[in-house]
Amino acid sequence: MSIKKLFAAALVCAASVSVAFGQTTAKYPLQSISYPHGYKPASVDTTKLKTWYDGWKSGHLVTTCTNKGIMATADDHNQVKVEGVGWALITTAYMGDKANFDGIYRFYNASSNLTPNSGGMMSWLVDCNGIYQNNSNNEGTATDGDLDVAFGLIVASWQWGGSYLDSARSVIGRVRQLITTCDTLGTNLSVIAGGYNGGVWGGACNYTDISYYTPAFFRVFAEVSGDQAWNKLADDTYTHLERNAHGTTGLVSDWQSVMDGAPFLRNGGDSNKDEYYSYDACRTPWRISLDYLWNGNERAKAWATKISGWAHGHGISNLRDGHRLDGTSSPGSSGSAGMAFLGALAVGAMTNSQTIVNDFGTAVNNASTSHWYQRYLGNVYLLALTGNMWREDLVLPTGVKLNVVIDGKGFVKRSPDKYLYAKDETVTLTAAPDLGYTFEGWTGEGSGGSKEAAITVTMSAARNITAKFSLSSGVNFVKNGDFSQGAGGMQDWTLNQGSNYGNSSASSSTANGSITINITTLPTSGNNWDIQLVQPSLPLLKGNTYVVTFEASAAANRTMEVMSQLAASPWTSYFSETIELTTTKQTFSFEFEMDKNDDLNARLGFNLGNNLANVTIGNISVMFASGGTSIRTAATQPVKKSGMTVTAKSRNAIDVRFNARSSGATELRLYGLRGDLITKTVLQTVAGRSYTHTLNTGKIPRGFYVVTVNSNGAVIEHSRVMLSK
Repeated sequence: MSIKKLFAAALVCAASVSVAFGQTTAKYPLQSISYPHGYKPASVDTTKLKTWYDGWKSGHLVTTCTNKGIMATADDHNQVKVEGVGWALITTAYMGDKANFDGIYRFYNASSNLTPNSGGMMSWLVDCNGIYQNNSNNEGTATDGDLDVAFGLIVASWQWGGSYLDSARSVIGRVRQLITTCDTLGTNLSVIAGGYNGGVWGGACNYTDISYYTPAFFRVFAEVSGDQAWNKLADDTYTHLERNAHGTTGLVSDWQSVMDGAPFLRNGGDSNKDEYYSYDACRTPWRISLDYLWNGNERAKAWATKISGWAHGHGISNLRDGHRLDGTSSPGSSGSAGMAFLGALAVGAMTNSQTIVNDFGTAVNNASTSHWYQRYLGNVYLLALTGNMWREDLVLPTGVKLNVVIDGKGFVKRSPDKYLYAKDETVTLTAAPDLGYTFEGWTGEGSGGSKEAAITVTMSAARNITAKFSLSSGVNFVKNGDFSQGAGGMQDWTLNQGSNYGNSSASSSTANGSITINITTLPTSGNNWDIQLVQPSLPLLKGNTYVVTFEASAAANRTMEVMSQLAASPWTSYFSETIELTTTKQTFSFEFEMDKNDDLNARLGFNLGNNLANVTIGNISVMFASGGTSIRTAATQPVKKSGMTVTAKSRNAIDVRFNARSSGATELRLYGLRGDLITKTVLQTVAGRSYTHTLNTGKIPRGFYVVTVNSNGAVIEHSRVMLSK
């Protein structure tokens, strides 16, 4: 999200709430390093950084939200915006300010998953009580904020160790559902959607915001998560950037078409901002330039050099807080450029020349601090300008990296868990498959090609190791297919109807494993999909075959369409069948092959807007049937519920009782229903014996979770548990 309104600032006391993560002293106090590439301004130093940071703390950190942590507020000290939280966590981590970092992160956690439609992420605008003013318009997420939160947690792991790196992986996993692959002009491009609200929103394959893309961060996400989708997103950033950038000025628009990069005016967007270089796009030079400063990426340098060169030639004092892409002032510009614009261009100038970056440095020292947006961005810009926005290997060059790639879906536990290791340090890697997957084995340097779930690797040099997981047949990817969970049995499901759907009208009721859709008004649009029962987050992989099964009947003979598609524009269809319903319940089953690119967030839908006859649907499943060479049916033990008892003692602890099926290491894992790993523990067991163990979860939101027992690389038992206290 970008700036909404500008207010005068008020002062509040700085904060000092602490959370017990890792050591208390920062490993890397202010470093002021020289980057491997680029220039630093001579006149911007750590004194300027510290002064700016202290002013931000005293003006924006609020500690009066009892038991929720520290609020990193806007000028209205009741408002917390997720993009501000992301910048605050990056800043406090690099500054080595553990007390404020932990307090802000506590508030982020308390403000995440506030609605069933948030995907576990933070709603974009909140207050101490939850959604700001309890307004549903504030419920949706804003991806840039959660991306920056994840990176802030990684920096915290570099500074203090502890569990920050695991926390970062959890956030990365949640945001990962927003990466979509789009076919644009014959090229498959990765896009990060603008947010999530019961499904992907904010453009996806229709439009995107280039200021949400930080390739240098994405490359680190790939390293710590093992998910190579982040590396592709980093590389594809430059196609989006180059398609949109003006050929002479390099200026980019706040929002752009994914298809061809043209400036894009969103439906309901701001005509004075969306198509111009304004308060979103202004952040882009900072985000892009880091990929050159850290990694020497020449595409980053080419663009950042162009835009900073144009800005310098235009005259720094002539820059406005909004430009058309040809460099003239935009209709919505209201004054001279402040820190939000100047600081980012100064970071861009770090790719250009010493003379140009020095001139921008002088401007930054005198830049405006008139509102919260300038102050938050000033922190991250000044960190970069002074050499204090680094990656750990840039400050510890003697360390060696262990790059673990996840092929399939699973998790690899590292012990010890670090970004960098000392030369010849030993690391134990333990592979654990996600629900429905089986561990196949290891490949790469130092792995020995082992098939064992746990291996020990000696870090005599940097290592690249792949953990291979294959998909097992007979796994239902539909959540709550019997409509037995959540309010009104509708957990994980949404019934689309109402004024935004052709002024249609429908309601639902659930009983006996089924949902009944009561239709009172058909959509005036004539669109069948304007009354739609839908569930997102269905993982479909190219080349795999899936079986869709459900029961259905109607109050009178009618048709119904069942389909799966991309969960955002252009709504690419993966599967569609129109079926004949009667008053007698029937079981329907269809097999389809996924012939499009992988989509881990596909939607399953039932379109009902063509007839007033009520429809009952139940026992819905989508199961993997077979696949190609990379993901195939694996021989594994069947997953059973029998013999396992799971009891929620509180929102902090769950008792798990199970019978061990083998001797050795057995892992207990707790997942959210969207597949995000909450916590895990390893027990040494003896086959045939019964065990009871308490999983200490930390305080997590109310709702349903899944507990699994893993042994020999496979899930052998699982059970759902509801936390309600």
